[in-house]
Amino acid sequence: MHISGSGFLETYEWTGESAASKYICSLYWAMTTVTTVGYGDIIPRSDEERIFTMAAMIIGGAFYGYVVGNISVILASNDVNWRAHKERLEIIDAWISHHRFPAQLRRRIWAFFKMAVSHQVVWDDGVVFAELSSELREEVASYLIHPELQRNLIFRGVPTSIMIRIVSILQQVTVRKGEQVVPDGRFQFGMFIVLDGTAILEKDIDAPEGNEFSIFSRDILTAQAGKRLTEVLRRTDSFGEEVLLGLKSQYEYTVTPSRRTVMLLLPRDQFMERCSGMPEVFTIMRTNFTS
Repeated sequence: MHISGSGFLETYEWTGESAASKYICSLYWAMTTVTTVGYGDIIPRSDEERIFTMAAMIIGGAFYGYVVGNISVILASNDVNWRAHKERLEIIDAWISHHRFPAQLRRRIWAFFKMAVSHQVVWDDGVVFAELSSELREEVASYLIHPELQRNLIFRGVPTSIMIRIVSILQQVTVRKGEQVVPDGRFQFGMFIVLDGTAILEKDIDAPEGNEFSIFSRDILTAQAGKRLTEVLRRTDSFGEEVLLGLKSQYEYTVTPSRRTVMLLLPRDQFMERCSGMPEVFTIMRTNFTS
């Protein structure tokens, strides 16, 4: 700046004739130009100085934009999940708008997907497992298997290799108070494990039929014919085993949360696909369920 002309500093109110003082004033002008602040207290006085100033503005503006852009990329790359979730929610919002759902239904769909997406990762676990070696796959799966799934009696004695297959198809669902999880008569959905919250299970009892459902084992033998059995499901409780294992084609009860409830879902169709050709696995699980 100083080489292009002396007019910059001649009209600037500053004290000191040392080279260091001139350098500080020049650096101050450069910083205000690069950052696009431009206070205007140091201004060009000749054509040479104006040409230099315009070149500095172009270079400084480009540099400033480059720095800001890179900072944005760095901050965004720190949370890849957030960006992927945002993009997916935008697609869901466009889908909802396209079908012009009623306001109440629109809010329910949006709330469901917002909660579901927040519990998902960008890359499907099954894709990651496929790329890992057998040893790493077993170690990773052992770490990722939800403790409540491991403690559930239906999986007692099930080989680790099967648990590895199950990990990638598990889904975490959140159900609001009063919203039915499984209406009576719904076909083939899957098994649920309560992770947080409480839900009410209701079933019409025509006559005691033995220990047909593991969750009814405490009450079904004492229930009277024609009565409606009510069971409170809490953390670690499960239901839907009979549907998962193919013992029943549909639910014979209803489950309704008494407050916001988080559950782990093991879908039947995907479970059957992952464990196809392994009758011994179904034998173990059915034995655990009926015993």
